[in-house]
Amino acid sequence: MSSQKRYKLNQLLNDFNSGALITQQWLTKKGIYRQLANRYLKSGWLERFGRGVYVRSGNTPEWYGGVYTLQTQLNLPIHIGAYTALNLKGMGHYLALNREERVFLFSNGAQALPSWFSDHDWEFDVRYRSPALFSREIADSKTTVEIKGMPVIISSLEKAMLEVLFLTDNNENIDYSFQLMEGLTTLRPELLQALLESCNHIKVKRLFLWMAKRIGHSWAEQLNVKKINLGKGKRMLYRGGRLDTEYLITVPKIEDLPNV
Repeated sequence: MSSQKRYKLNQLLNDFNSGALITQQWLTKKGIYRQLANRYLKSGWLERFGRGVYVRSGNTPEWYGGVYTLQTQLNLPIHIGAYTALNLKGMGHYLALNREERVFLFSNGAQALPSWFSDHDWEFDVRYRSPALFSREIADSKTTVEIKGMPVIISSLEKAMLEVLFLTDNNENIDYSFQLMEGLTTLRPELLQALLESCNHIKVKRLFLWMAKRIGHSWAEQLNVKKINLGKGKRMLYRGGRLDTEYLITVPKIEDLPNV
């Protein structure tokens, strides 16, 4: 390999964090085509991670490096959400250990993950959801945080909490969600209003509004519930609970709730 080509590759690799991945698509944009990338592989500068994806030799990619690659090199509309986003914003102190070992990724629609990401055995249990939870993209509903030097896009606190409620499917989940909601004292009512109006999931909206009112957050008083479509009929959410007559969902009995 010529010294000029080696210098070019060195320049590119210096831009990469040790936990990040390198796609052929990105290399091609930088003038390194597949044939040249194969020479880098044979020379030991790169190692193959998956089809069309490489890692710098000697480095071990992390899940967040994979997410960084999905977002910045492939421009996929995928973000870190739910419990993981809350953890990254310092709001995960109520979570059980098994949830801390999971990573939740979301997209708002039928976006498939490339096989090199979905088939890889990451250190953490990475779970991906694409539920079309919202009818449109809401400004300020996502933010950026750095994980070990890599900026990744995550849900805002407001959006993350709605994603958490989407994942609830049993009493334990609802109990955890209630504890998480207690700590969310600074949510933005304008953003919440827009998210709730665009949310397609009746259970999520009813459960969110019930929790906010039961806890007594000041921002909840600024929401215009009349503009939020809450559907019709009763919803069975909490087994062995009681029916909340305002939101027509079964919720924990008063005596089973934490003091708020």
